[in-house]
Amino acid sequence: MKGISVSMGKYSVFNIQDFVNFNDEKEKFLYEVEDDQFKLIQNLIKKRIEKNMTQRDIADKTGLSQQAVSRIEKYGNTPSMANLIKYLRALDLDINSIFKEE
Repeated sequence: MKGISVSMGKYSVFNIQDFVNFNDEKEKFLYEVEDDQFKLIQNLIKKRIEKNMTQRDIADKTGLSQQAVSRIEKYGNTPSMANLIKYLRALDLDINSIFKEE
């Protein structure tokens, strides 16, 4: 999971894992799942912005509400597979494309 540090009005991103000592493999595994979820959401938002689309644009194209689109992009929520696929198709993406880091 990433953290954001603010110092003198500047933002910097750091990897929390650099500061955490895991007690066991299960704890490390759960951390990695959370980190992957965070990265996935970041990639979704990044790709939407790259396509110059708003959440409203995605909603209009998919038939989802703007609130549903917002929930897809919100950390801690678990969208249905159907809604995630609709979101991706609205961006002309397939499921594999969101896992590729550029």
